[in-house]
Amino acid sequence: MQNLYNEEYYRHYRTGSGEISYQDSEELKVFIRHLASQIKEKYHPQTVLDAGCAMGMLVAALRDLGVEAYGVDLSEYAISQVREDIRPYCAVGSLSSALPDSLPKRYDLVVSMEVLEHMPEEDAKKAVANLCAVTDRVLFSSVPDDTEDPTHINLHEPPYWCGLFAEQGLFFVGEEKPVFLTNYALFFQRKSMSASVELYERKLQKDAEQFLNLSLDLDELQRELDELQEKNEILDEDLREYRALYFDKAKEYDALFQAYQATVTSSAWKMTKPLRASLDLAKRILKSNRATYLFCKGIKGILRDGPIYTWKRVKRKICQDKKNRDWSKYDEKELALQRQYLFPRQIKFSILVPLYNTPEDFLKEMIASVQAQTYPNWELCLADGSDDEHPQVGTIVMQAAQKDERIQYRKLSKNLGISGNTNACIEMATGDYIALFD
Repeated sequence: MQNLYNEEYYRHYRTGSGEISYQDSEELKVFIRHLASQIKEKYHPQTVLDAGCAMGMLVAALRDLGVEAYGVDLSEYAISQVREDIRPYCAVGSLSSALPDSLPKRYDLVVSMEVLEHMPEEDAKKAVANLCAVTDRVLFSSVPDDTEDPTHINLHEPPYWCGLFAEQGLFFVGEEKPVFLTNYALFFQRKSMSASVELYERKLQKDAEQFLNLSLDLDELQRELDELQEKNEILDEDLREYRALYFDKAKEYDALFQAYQATVTSSAWKMTKPLRASLDLAKRILKSNRATYLFCKGIKGILRDGPIYTWKRVKRKICQDKKNRDWSKYDEKELALQRQYLFPRQIKFSILVPLYNTPEDFLKEMIASVQAQTYPNWELCLADGSDDEHPQVGTIVMQAAQKDERIQYRKLSKNLGISGNTNACIEMATGDYIALFD
């Protein structure tokens, strides 16, 4: 098996980016450096053995961080490629046998990454026993399901490995799952049997509580689903009724349209066209002369409703117009009272006006109408998309803004239309509410 992991194997090392030379994999180098820092930070080891160290990258990264690290690997070629200053700390050897004499016999931590799946099952069991003989803590990972690599001859799920390490007195520590290595990595630590049982019982209790909570959540979701299904059935029934109503109205529309078509294409309709045109012309002439129009309208009302009812209707119209005229007059006393009134909350209103080539008179009148409001806490946001031929729009607004700081102005690089210019106004707004004044 030693000859299997030769130069050819490492030249075509597989990574997440495809096949690449082991030594040239920047992805792998970055991962190893991160792994070394995590090992030092989480486990604080004084001595570490990388069991299956390949070209000693993890050994080198740990030693660069000040950790006394060593490595062992079956491949003579891999050990020959270890960084020159790190080579004295790495040795050729099989994990199914005792460690080489050149390496220490005890370690604070043993790391075994993606190694035992390459060994026959019986050899892997011996390797687990040998690793547990030289440490009380093991950081371990073994690919559970990658069958594409022909060298993966011993694939197992994590519970299998937990059983092997437990036989050697090292138990899985669930609270310290090393996800920084892989999502299937495991951390084992030597503990007494009673302590391990207590740990597993706590984990089972926690899992049971989580299962109960999930069951309750599932029941609640099922109730919500039932309610939604009931509402959906009601909506389906409403939809069927609306569809039936729609088809009925569509039939009515078709019938009316056919009647209309029959009318406008009939000989009588064509023959009366001059008469209809004459009546329309007469109406326009009468409406252009208001006195004549009102006189004719009055005669029509008398003929239709009688003189008494017509007079009452005219009188009511005159009174209503007078009331409206009186109501719309400015009352300075009332305006003064409104300006002096103190509201419990000074709510700020952002009044939004999109501008585009706005006529001067309309623009000035609009600004004046806002300034005339008796409620003072407002801001007028104007976004101007006018073209270069209408610079007076910006001039008028900026002059008003210099006199009244409540007026905010933004010149747009181009016209964005009513919606786009209004969105620009919204970006300017700082009030509690917005008012569209277009």
